[in-house]
Amino acid sequence: MGKFNILMLNSDLPVFPGRAGHEYLHTTHLARLGNRVGLVSLVHAREQDEKKHVLSDAGVCLYLWQDPNLDRFHPAESNNKPSFLRRIAKTIYIFGQTSLQRPQDTFVHDYTFRNFSVPFLEALKRDNWEAMIVVQSSCARWLDFLRNFPASVLVMHDVGSLVYGRRSKTAQFWNQRLVSLFGSWVYRAFERSYCSKYDLIITVSSADEEWVR
Repeated sequence: MGKFNILMLNSDLPVFPGRAGHEYLHTTHLARLGNRVGLVSLVHAREQDEKKHVLSDAGVCLYLWQDPNLDRFHPAESNNKPSFLRRIAKTIYIFGQTSLQRPQDTFVHDYTFRNFSVPFLEALKRDNWEAMIVVQSSCARWLDFLRNFPASVLVMHDVGSLVYGRRSKTAQFWNQRLVSLFGSWVYRAFERSYCSKYDLIITVSSADEEWVR
């Protein structure tokens, strides 16, 4: 089996048992197979910073942006229920910020890409990458910002349209159900478009695979 230079883009540094621990094994496994693996990602938490050496020790070349507020105190979110007027205002805001072509959380990842653009450019200088892997469909639009790679791969740990569809059935408040249902429709169009742009789509379940096909 041939060896490849593979560049991965992940919005969340995949260290176990961090928020993206499921991806840690996939990332290091590629390196242990003898491929040259680069990872462009963000360090948002002290746990990630302390455990990033596990990835480099496994042979993964790290190109990271670190949150300048890493050591600052982050207060816990309030558990108070939002008022009726606040729920209406938030619903109107979300609908106003979301276009029919773009799920709301994809706008957040535009800023993610901007943040790690410097380490990403450094990765391009260091190696001639033969394949690019983007993790999560919410980041799929990054393909539009990048030069043409010989091969592009999208890893869909979550299918956004299915996730939002489930939320629309279990949300506590009416506005959350409405927003989630709308998000499911928008995500379906978004994912349908970008699944056709990547050379390979990877899913983690047969149900997700069936949806993609």
